[in-house]
Amino acid sequence: MLTWVIVSAYRLLRPEEPLPIEHDPAFVRKEATKLGRSIPVGWREIREDQKRYLKEKTPIPYDYAGESSDALPSEWIDDLWQRRN
Repeated sequence: MLTWVIVSAYRLLRPEEPLPIEHDPAFVRKEATKLGRSIPVGWREIREDQKRYLKEKTPIPYDYAGESSDALPSEWIDDLWQRRN
């Protein structure tokens, strides 16, 4: 309990300083790629880059019954709601 109190007090009194963008590993990799340099990358960095890419990627619009849509059709959502567990 004493350890928890000490660590909590330390974190409250001395919060972490955010790193400048130049020290962000993703930023460093992007800059190296732009300059044509290669840097060693681990599997965690690759996985983080994939997650970031999927999060930033916009959904592909598709046609549903002749209409353009960026999301699921409302009929599908209603059907999923009725079939929920």
